[in-house]
Amino acid sequence: MIKSVNEAKVISIEAGFGWGKTFFRKAWAQHLRDYGEVAIEIDAQQSDHSGDAVVTFLGALMAALPEKEQSKFLNAWSTGKKLAWGDMKIGATVLARKAGEEAVESLDNMLSKDGETSKIDEILTSFGENVSHALSTQVAAQLSAEQVRSREMPQQLAELRQTLTQDTGTDRVVILIDELERCHPDYAIALLEAMKLAFNEDGYVFVLFVNREYLENLAEHRFGAFGSEGGEGYLDKFIDLRLKLAPKPEAKAEAARQIVLQYPEFEPYGDDPEFGLERAGQVAFDAVQACGPTMRQIKRTLERVELVIRCHRGEPMDVPLLVCLAFNETNLGGLVLKRVLSRASLTAVAGAELVKKMNEASLAAAGQSGWERERRLENEFRHKVHEEYPELIALPSERFDLPDDQNYHPWWRVVAFLAPHYLPMYEAMLNAAHHLQTGTDEANDDSENA
Repeated sequence: MIKSVNEAKVISIEAGFGWGKTFFRKAWAQHLRDYGEVAIEIDAQQSDHSGDAVVTFLGALMAALPEKEQSKFLNAWSTGKKLAWGDMKIGATVLARKAGEEAVESLDNMLSKDGETSKIDEILTSFGENVSHALSTQVAAQLSAEQVRSREMPQQLAELRQTLTQDTGTDRVVILIDELERCHPDYAIALLEAMKLAFNEDGYVFVLFVNREYLENLAEHRFGAFGSEGGEGYLDKFIDLRLKLAPKPEAKAEAARQIVLQYPEFEPYGDDPEFGLERAGQVAFDAVQACGPTMRQIKRTLERVELVIRCHRGEPMDVPLLVCLAFNETNLGGLVLKRVLSRASLTAVAGAELVKKMNEASLAAAGQSGWERERRLENEFRHKVHEEYPELIALPSERFDLPDDQNYHPWWRVVAFLAPHYLPMYEAMLNAAHHLQTGTDEANDDSENA
């Protein structure tokens, strides 16, 4: 789709809170770069401190230039009248200036073709002696900004785009803007207006990742009837193409797998591939398909596992089990631990029940010879452990809380000396990470809004 766009275009990718807009933005930006496009990402919340939407856009574009080109453009724009960008006051003043726009429009036609600002006073004088000084000043500033917007900026933006796209095989610059709903309302509006009024030039494609309902409500609160005039939504004034972000369950599951595969290195709990990173990724995939979390819930859950890994570096870790237990802790429902990872069902209680059954069977077989009793018990419990937890049998001895140096049966080591501490240990790690994580309440709120 992007490759078919050469003119100025604004596209919205719309989804509610927690549905993966930021994740998709990052992944799509990288995808565009992989295919030779120039993709520039702007986190509106992070840039809110600048307070100037034009500066935000210029800063992002400049940052994407090679270092030698940055200084070249800065030098060119910091001399003479070309740096009249600052005269463009866009955003929160839109309503205040509305009354003078008709005067500005008529006076603009009177400007000489050379666009010299020094002639504005002459024009205002000829416009009429009854024009107040305050209005004259406002109109003069507006005219100056209009000259910059309509004559100087297009040329400068064209030069900037050519520099950004040279040797890339494309003449487009794709600017992806996210987190508009998380920055100051006036700044969000200023960004939208600057995008459409100042940067509406061929070759610049803007992609907005937005919660449309939130921004529409914000605009209605800010502008009242102005934002919904004639039944048209506020965002419709800026957006050319609206798209909905509604990832399929398989796509979200695959996204979860990819997040896990980016985990830092760790020491597996055992040598079996069941304890490796690939298996952890598959567990994430299966868990997401089973319980259907939002993308934000997926990220928060898997961030918790990563936090455990980083806090316990150097310790043997069963990361697949951590992933399974973490999704179970989100209380989303629909996750059957045993179906996602069989050994996740080896709780301390389950181990104690197996030990109890073995002892009862041993007492019941007291009249039989020792060999027959041992064979019967071994067949019963060995089959269960080998069937459900085969990877646990070959774990090194230090994983078990063995009371002495006796040569215990492998299945007995699992149920008697591993089960009591195995899951509780990882549940405690996740619980500690949960308390360290910020934004936990927000993540829980997402489940209510999903």
